[in-house]
Amino acid sequence: MTVIALGNVVDIVMGQAPPGNACNKDGVGVPFVKAGEFQSRRPVIREWTTKPLKLAQHDDTLVCVVGATAGKVNQGVDCAIGRSVAAIRPQPSEIDPEYLYRFLSTTVTRLRGGSQGAAQGVITREMIGNLEVDLPPLPEQRRIATILDHADALRVKRRQVLSHLSSLTQSIFTEMFPDEAEAERVPLGDLATLVTKGTTPTSVGLKFSPEGVPFLRAQNLQCGTVAFGPGDLFIDEDSDLALKRSRIMPRDLLISIAGTIGRVSLVPEESPTMNCNQAVAIIRLIEPETGPWLRAWLASSDALSQIGASTVTGTISNLSLGQIRQLKVPIVRGDEVREFNLRSASVEAAKDSAAAVAATEDELFVSIEYGAFRGEL
Repeated sequence: MTVIALGNVVDIVMGQAPPGNACNKDGVGVPFVKAGEFQSRRPVIREWTTKPLKLAQHDDTLVCVVGATAGKVNQGVDCAIGRSVAAIRPQPSEIDPEYLYRFLSTTVTRLRGGSQGAAQGVITREMIGNLEVDLPPLPEQRRIATILDHADALRVKRRQVLSHLSSLTQSIFTEMFPDEAEAERVPLGDLATLVTKGTTPTSVGLKFSPEGVPFLRAQNLQCGTVAFGPGDLFIDEDSDLALKRSRIMPRDLLISIAGTIGRVSLVPEESPTMNCNQAVAIIRLIEPETGPWLRAWLASSDALSQIGASTVTGTISNLSLGQIRQLKVPIVRGDEVREFNLRSASVEAAKDSAAAVAATEDELFVSIEYGAFRGEL
């Protein structure tokens, strides 16, 4: 197996900011991708541009190079790319596009730390080009990529099970509380001792760490709970102390308020100390035992219609802390809340079991992926 600098077998295209009002949401022009769209294997297209910009091709791998999400990757699509994105274009006679994608998804996140760590969370062209890659013959590259694709598909199916279980919890909520339109209501802020949000450490001169206190982003709010996986971020204890305003406690409610807004999670009672960035809001309840019911309400059509009516439309939608505090929560009897919590508890137990299996599968996948690029697969 040959070890070579990645820059010798790829071309690296750095994106650029669109001029003025070049972007639109009407589907006119070329899809435009920036850091906020990095939420799945393929980016979510929210905007289009009619101005000539740097273009990524279908077989490119896109890498987010700026900010707290630096290093998160997507498989390429035909699109224009913003300045927070780089397109890594394989030389097809040297490196298979799927092998390149899998290599970067495993490796590029490490550029945030270590001796060549990205200053201010920025990954440069040179840092990507200097990555060393084991380069077996093309048929072997394709075999490795196929194995990793199959292993990844199993993880996706496990996440789908978790999603279905979350839907079951919402079905129980809808059955028990079908119409609260006429109910007396109270602002959510009146039910909480604290409504706050986090901060990106690099914006205040702090750094991420290879390990330590888990640092949550919106992508960690999954299926009503907190999910961890490859590419997660950490801060050390000193940074956590400096950012103590956004320290997360067990039984806190979390809601995503930037990018994809409205993801809701309840922090498990056995949760370790955690912190979060500005895309996650923390709601600390006066009565924590109401958390399961409020999590379900925040995910209901009633709450989502209020959230949707109060979002700020821009390049990324946002929900302010003031808007969260003013959400009108229907008042229901305590015995109804307790009955809902009891009925949903068995579903939550099944979710916890499935989530534990999913976490194990994630760890196994990371191990397989890491070994694949050391000639061990």
